Amino acid sequence: MSGTDNLMSSGIGSIQLEEASFYCSPFTKALMLTKGSLTQPLPCVKQKTQRTRDRRTENCLVPKSKAAEATKVAIDVGFRHIDAAYVYENEEEVGKALREKIADGTVKREDLFYTTKLWCTFFRPELVRPALERSLKKLQLDYVDLFIIHVPIPMKPGEELMPKDANGKIILETVDLRDTWEALEKCKDAGLTRSIGVSNFNHKLLEMILNKPGLKYKPVCNQVECHPYLNQSKLLEFCKSKDIVLVAYSALGSQKDPNWVEKDSPALLEEPILKTIAKKHNRSPGQVALRYQVQRGVVVLAKSFNEKRIKENFEVQAGHCLSRVGNGCCTRGHLSCLSARTHVHFFPCMSPCAMRAAWKGGRESNGLRVLGFMVSRPGFAAS
Repeated sequence: MSGTDNLMSSGIGSIQLEEASFYCSPFTKALMLTKGSLTQPLPCVKQKTQRTRDRRTENCLVPKSKAAEATKVAIDVGFRHIDAAYVYENEEEVGKALREKIADGTVKREDLFYTTKLWCTFFRPELVRPALERSLKKLQLDYVDLFIIHVPIPMKPGEELMPKDANGKIILETVDLRDTWEALEKCKDAGLTRSIGVSNFNHKLLEMILNKPGLKYKPVCNQVECHPYLNQSKLLEFCKSKDIVLVAYSALGSQKDPNWVEKDSPALLEEPILKTIAKKHNRSPGQVALRYQVQRGVVVLAKSFNEKRIKENFEVQAGHCLSRVGNGCCTRGHLSCLSARTHVHFFPCMSPCAMRAAWKGGRESNGLRVLGFMVSRPGFAAS
């Protein structure tokens, strides 16, 4: 033990780091969830299969084959939790990669934890099970381990992922999410998924589900944007009080993707405090940022198509411990896709003011509420 580092930065405050081993051994690194309706351990770091899209054309910038290759690399490295979704448009490729790794003896199906998501055009109750069965057919799997509502905005049913009218605006649907949730419960009862959860929900929407008359299964998780610039401390506290696991996407911030952020937007991995800690302990800034989440009890989505970074992401589970992880170190409240996701063209169904009114319900932490990334920006205060 070399003692404790007390490192200060005007950017995100202070983090203390001491050298220590994590309590989990290889291939068993998981949050052991014994409450709620989750029926198996949930690995605390998972490989995300989402492909980056061009915000102007909505075309994917990463070939489907890359997602398959990354999935196989991730499994070889030791990842057992794979995060996917219908809207990522690569389930066939990812499913093939999974089957190949099962066939060659690298992993057994029961050792994998596979998550997929219900897209917004399938929120009508009668469409939920067919949507999951469609994903299972592409994957050639009998069941998924977790099935979650992707974004709480019902859209017009159909083959289009983003159905638009003649004016280019998203066509919305009126669907009670409690009815959608009941359909997810039936999918669990049918054995098509072992657990069910949500994504991009604020505490009010979570309460709506939790207080639903006749609720059979509560959400086991809530997947939201979460990183040291947006620590979601209030939402995390609420979820923990309800035995709901918080899952972090965009856990490394924007990484200056020119398709999504402006060049002067803040870059998490360039923060001096993260770089200093990483250099001292021969780690990467990304590993420090991910480790911060793991020790808070947050499951992190680590997306990469680069073999070296995939290995680095996995090492987070057995790396150095942050001796003190407090909310004071993360106060900026910046969102990972600060520029693109706060403009109307990203979600052109209504103006920012109308969106704000539609989803009024209070901020969770540092700016994120239901689709808060579309209405919270510098100079545009949410009411």
